[in-house]
Amino acid sequence: MNICPDIAANVLGSVVKARADGGHRVDYVRIIAPLDHEEHELKIISRLFCEGCGSYSGLTRPGVDRLLLLANRPADEPCQGTFFLVGRCLVCDGDYQAARLVDVSKLTTLPS
Repeated sequence: MNICPDIAANVLGSVVKARADGGHRVDYVRIIAPLDHEEHELKIISRLFCEGCGSYSGLTRPGVDRLLLLANRPADEPCQGTFFLVGRCLVCDGDYQAARLVDVSKLTTLPS
């Protein structure tokens, strides 16, 4: 039985890739806030912000390891007190691009 894609999307819903039009700015207060209980339960150890689509994500150890590699940083670099900025992410592009590790202690002012 074939179902029209429009009918299926209306009944079942659909997932649309986020628009990666760029220019999104991180909310530094949000990204550096202490991890909450739910994040600890999910074993989140760091966060990222995508400048391409504006999404925030929590990262587990495998995600951190992948981004450290993309950012040309040592695999054993501690991630406490840091977060990642990426140009594109899994949500908008299917993979990470232009990863940078940001050390919160080196931020002298929090940009808006």
